[in-house]
Amino acid sequence: MSTSNELATDDVFDVLSNSRRRQLLYILERRSGPVELREAARQIAASEANADPDEIASTDVRRIYISLYQVHVPKLLEHGLVEYGEDDRELLITDRVDELFAIFSVDRPPWPLYYTAVVVVGTLLLVVVHGSDLPISATAVTIVVLSGVLAISLAHRYLERARPTRKLLLASWSTELGSVGEREPK
Repeated sequence: MSTSNELATDDVFDVLSNSRRRQLLYILERRSGPVELREAARQIAASEANADPDEIASTDVRRIYISLYQVHVPKLLEHGLVEYGEDDRELLITDRVDELFAIFSVDRPPWPLYYTAVVVVGTLLLVVVHGSDLPISATAVTIVVLSGVLAISLAHRYLERARPTRKLLLASWSTELGSVGEREPK
């Protein structure tokens, strides 16, 4: 574990190195509240067996439950990614999970600044053109400004789609769960 309060890159990859921990984090992330450890074990067992959670034998659920309880939940607790209630045996994801996703994010361009700059420059040009005898029409300036906004919008969309996001990372974790992971627990 890192010496500071922040998760180190090695810690993040250590936590994410096991598919059961990734699946558990995925299950917890999708829920807005606590999840019973047994229910999470049932979902993971169903995923591993590629079956419906209701069809999983209790021995398989117990095997996954023990693995989660003895190995994976302590690892997530160690890094502060989950809270676990011994009494109710429920897990709750913490805000610290955001640090997992921060490792995969890249610096984002200041898009609002770019949009604002184009609009401010365009407005100033319109004021100058309108109040002067320059041979440039207000329509031409408006077209140039709108073209600038369009160009920034296209760049923004392209670059944002190309970078990994929390949604994309969660989707990659969910593929391990298959269609079983898409069902809400009962």
